[in-house]
Amino acid sequence: GTLTAPYFVNIGGMHANPQNGAAVESRISALLRTLGPANTARVPFNFLSPEQNAADAFDPATLARLRAVKQQRDPHGVFRSNFPV
Repeated sequence: GTLTAPYFVNIGGMHANPQNGAAVESRISALLRTLGPANTARVPFNFLSPEQNAADAFDPATLARLRAVKQQRDPHGVFRSNFPV
């Protein structure tokens, strides 16, 4: 079957030495290639880093819907977050 969102895959490995680090990076790359089109590169909203924004977490249609709800429910921008929609 084909994977579709929402899935969250977290990959990690120990870089105990340079050889181990290269092996870990190689396996991570192989996994990402295997995931192929199922890898949206989206980040869960609460995992965004400072250089990212809400568009990194939501597809365009969802982000537009969230912006419409935000505008309707909070037109004066009283409620704020680190990553505003």
